[in-house]
Amino acid sequence: MRQRRFAGEMVPQSFLDVLASLVDKSILIREEQTGAVRFRLLETLREYGLEKLQQSGEEPEMRRRHRDWYHQLLLTVEAEWIGPRQLEWIARLTREQSNLRETLEYCASDADDSDIETGLRIGAATYLFWSARGLHAEGRHWLDRLLALPNGRSTAPRIKSLCVNSTLAAVQGDVSAGSRLVAEARRLALERSESLTDAYVDHADGLLALFSGEHLHACSSFERALEVFRAEGELNRQVEALELLGVAYDLLNDLPGTIRNFEEVLEITRSRGESVYRSYSCWGMGVALWRQMDWSGATAFSGEGLRLAQRADEPLGAAVCIETLAWIASSIGKA
Repeated sequence: MRQRRFAGEMVPQSFLDVLASLVDKSILIREEQTGAVRFRLLETLREYGLEKLQQSGEEPEMRRRHRDWYHQLLLTVEAEWIGPRQLEWIARLTREQSNLRETLEYCASDADDSDIETGLRIGAATYLFWSARGLHAEGRHWLDRLLALPNGRSTAPRIKSLCVNSTLAAVQGDVSAGSRLVAEARRLALERSESLTDAYVDHADGLLALFSGEHLHACSSFERALEVFRAEGELNRQVEALELLGVAYDLLNDLPGTIRNFEEVLEITRSRGESVYRSYSCWGMGVALWRQMDWSGATAFSGEGLRLAQRADEPLGAAVCIETLAWIASSIGKA
């Protein structure tokens, strides 16, 4: 496969030769982190290169190519999130944060509809990473900027991004902002009348209801969304809706409903080698079995959840599992 560069053409082997030459001249710095090799420029050289790129008139094209490359990367991550590469993707995106921020800055700083639309797609896809890493404020920062740009068309990426931003706000306890975002998403979704966009709105609405203490409302919203996610093969949101349903049923003291939903999450995630959702569902099962005074089962699930959270470097997941193990230990001591 031939790959184009700024001026002329370059085959892969030539590209590797040039890369090695730049490292030998200390123009590029080679770094290795957890088995992954990356290259970077010294800041002064980076500024010089950017100046030359601007003078050549090719900067806009290179910015678009950079944007499109990360857009495709995020779509791949989104498609493979419920799978054995999840931890690899989390580590990869952790290393790529500076590039992701530069891409989103480019999209958020340009009034072109194509850049706005692509930025919204990237932001909605990056939600999975932001959520796993607890980067809710960062996610809201970028989505707020992109959604504020003058492009109010009722496109599917815009509706999905409004729902994602509402979810991030709800997790932070900002229910009023989340409600405004869901209301805007619902208004735009009515213009399209598409089942999947309606399901994104129902899902976000269910999360707001969950954080507002309206547990029956949350269950009905999640159930409507889940039906569509199943039919459309939207696996990420299907798993998330099932997990949140488990939490909602637990808050309603409906143990059969709680266990049924968490068990389905575990069936899906175990068969695919996923870790993050599985960790939280193990925790949910541990709490449910603790309520039933099944100390052995509660300990096993909570312990599995803790191990998975540690593998994913997910501190909140680890904390709730440790807390549940403490409840179990206390209950055994009183039994």
